[in-house]
Amino acid sequence: MKLISKAFFLILVLSSVVFSQNNLLISGRLGIIKSYGTAEGFEISAKRMITNNFLFQFTAGYYSWSDSRDLNRMSLGRVSNNVTKKEMDNLIPVKVGFSYLFGDQTSRPFLSIEWAVNRANLNYYESPNILTNWSYVPTNKYSQSTLYVSMGFSMGYVFSLVENMNLLTGVFYQTGSGLTYNGLIAGFEYDL
Repeated sequence: MKLISKAFFLILVLSSVVFSQNNLLISGRLGIIKSYGTAEGFEISAKRMITNNFLFQFTAGYYSWSDSRDLNRMSLGRVSNNVTKKEMDNLIPVKVGFSYLFGDQTSRPFLSIEWAVNRANLNYYESPNILTNWSYVPTNKYSQSTLYVSMGFSMGYVFSLVENMNLLTGVFYQTGSGLTYNGLIAGFEYDL
């Protein structure tokens, strides 16, 4: 949670120092991603309009795999006499990219290209070499954080609700050397 508050603070600093008050959009979105199972979370974003159709964007998010019954475990094979399993616990993506809005209407589709640094918290389980009901019972657990670099895109639609408020919906895809995920987002965008 400390990292999310730091990311939110960074967005506020960027929006007040780097960006001018003109043509700045701030958004908050809920999301669902698929990678090692399904995770729910949120994203906050600051966008600066370079032209009427071209935007620079900075996004930070937090996604969590809270359901332990989810099929998000991946076997890593044997480690000495133990069986080790890996489970994704949470993911914090920080993305920078560019977005293009198609057309001149207030409601219109968009396409974004984004580069991301993803901080993943992984849980590892070691089991004894004993079967219980045809499955291994985890005994030892340890966690490790790993950084993954990825590149991807998002596309969707911006619906104009009132003069300065938009509803934003879309899909996204990120892929890198050790992590690939896709998802859905929906939220509100406010034009400062």
